[in-house]
Amino acid sequence: MNKTILVTKRLTLAPLNESDKPLFIELCMDPGVMEHCYDPSTLEEAEAGFEAFAQPWDSNSHDWLCFGITETNTGDKVGNISIKILDHKTRAAEVGFLLSPNKQGRGYAFEALEALVKFAVTALDIQTLIAICSVNNVSSIKLLEKSGFIRTALLKNNVVINSEYIDDYRYERAVS
Repeated sequence: MNKTILVTKRLTLAPLNESDKPLFIELCMDPGVMEHCYDPSTLEEAEAGFEAFAQPWDSNSHDWLCFGITETNTGDKVGNISIKILDHKTRAAEVGFLLSPNKQGRGYAFEALEALVKFAVTALDIQTLIAICSVNNVSSIKLLEKSGFIRTALLKNNVVINSEYIDDYRYERAVS
């Protein structure tokens, strides 16, 4: 399953490979990109993260399947989008995404998320998708709601970023 390639009108989503590594590392180390996720990574942490996300994956895995997002026409790297099966019995999975700041605002995240949702349903038989999002991440909140995710919980003090506790929202989308 690690060879799965998803193609949309403008994008190609393929499992992470070495060509995705520079942008992956750049995004993980960028304080502006990571503002609503985690503390920015060091170079060593970002490289280790890439290696972890680029590991072989199959539908029985408990790890993330991470797709690099590429503009099909230009070959430009856009970011990455991932899915992790949280519960194999109830068929629940979590999704996450990071896009390059200079590629945001073009509908790419929506397009990639819809392709990932379709893959989750058809190839993985996922019943429920979950996303965790900072209460301050207005762009991601709008994206998730536009994509049919429903806010189901406020997770108080869910993560520490820059030595401060941050609240997150939990979003779900039933896809069965």
